[in-house]
Amino acid sequence: MSQDDDESVIPREVEFDIEDETPDWSTLSGSGIPKRGDKDFEPDSTAIQSQSLQSAREAMYGAISGIRGHHVKQLLVGVWIEDGSEYCCVIPRIKGNYFRDIGIAGPNNVVYLNELETVYLVERGSMVIYLANELFMTFLKEFKKDDEFDYDTLYPLDLEFLYSLAFGHGKYGIDEYQIYSYLKRHGYMVLPYRQFTTSQVDRYNAYQDKINSNQGIWSTITNWFGWFKTEEKFPIIDSMHYLQTHYFNFTDVFQSLRLIQSYETFDSLKSKDSKIDDDFKLTFNVWKPGNSTFSKKNPPLPDFQILVVNADKNGFPKLGDIQKLLNGINYEFSFEIKNSNGVKAEKKIRKKNTMATSKKEIRQAQREKRIQSQSIDQQTRNEYLKTRDSIFKNGASGRSIILGVVSNGIINFFNLIEGDFNLRGELSKNKLEGIYKGRNHGIIYNGDL
Repeated sequence: MSQDDDESVIPREVEFDIEDETPDWSTLSGSGIPKRGDKDFEPDSTAIQSQSLQSAREAMYGAISGIRGHHVKQLLVGVWIEDGSEYCCVIPRIKGNYFRDIGIAGPNNVVYLNELETVYLVERGSMVIYLANELFMTFLKEFKKDDEFDYDTLYPLDLEFLYSLAFGHGKYGIDEYQIYSYLKRHGYMVLPYRQFTTSQVDRYNAYQDKINSNQGIWSTITNWFGWFKTEEKFPIIDSMHYLQTHYFNFTDVFQSLRLIQSYETFDSLKSKDSKIDDDFKLTFNVWKPGNSTFSKKNPPLPDFQILVVNADKNGFPKLGDIQKLLNGINYEFSFEIKNSNGVKAEKKIRKKNTMATSKKEIRQAQREKRIQSQSIDQQTRNEYLKTRDSIFKNGASGRSIILGVVSNGIINFFNLIEGDFNLRGELSKNKLEGIYKGRNHGIIYNGDL
């Protein structure tokens, strides 16, 4: 009997999902999480059912209209300040674990929040906020660590009023807040974009100058003539070429048909035009959840760098804008990465592997076992194809930006990666030459492998 037959014979238990039940709102009047009640199906025109439905409605309305509050010991209070061109929220005393990637520290442990951080904490119910007056501004100038302020003298702000204050002056809009709050709710650490690495153009050009000086004049001339010889062939223009030349494999045929040289990794760094359109400037630096090395004061290189775009207003960025954005991200070249980073990463992986084996690790072990059962030629071919496809999909440099597109309130994310379809760039060639040395990697034909 097959496995499918066995499963058809064995009776299956009916899965019960508590979410299918109607919540019992009457339990909210007491303490604890509300339990689920019985469903009321189609009306049966009886007074008992009508009374039951009315009682449930009143319980729901009473629960919704109840006053929400904070425990005094956990109460986080902020005050919205508008001072000239400065719009921010000040928190005299911080409480909770919200400030790992939120806020800027001021004197006497005072923390200042930008518009996005303020609305996020208030919207999630973690902070109450008031509008500053002259009395509070005087208190803030003379504030000391143990000073107290009577917040009842300030005007409390509801969420609607806070929206108009935070997003009414043009620095940040509702589009940026939608992306910010979405990422924060999924556990990402988000900071406003800032450049904390030096210019990619200057570093890359300095590295190329160093290489050229080490090669010498004769090596540079030889490489130039070699490139000209292999790349600038246009046999298709010559009508007699294919009558006089014989080809013995498809790779050479495809090579002869190539007329236009494609883009290589870091080609955009050779351009001197680095001015970016004002509508397309990077918005956020983002780090994955659980990053133990993250420090707000001295952050590592971000995992993602996001540009927020309103598709209805600005449209999609052009190719030139995308290249300039890639040249302006926080990025570390491969020749700048120190060996110590690899050692630390290896130690971290070893420490993680001491934990219980996960399903992902089991599948990886099974995959490695299947690879070991293959011949050496097959393993080499599969590794080459996998590496090459990864370069096409993810790029050789790893430079990328995330486009957070907002259209009519709907959020979509696009990953814009610098591809290397020529496969003749320095990074692509080094990865592929380690597997098949001397092969023409720029021609996509698998029959010769």
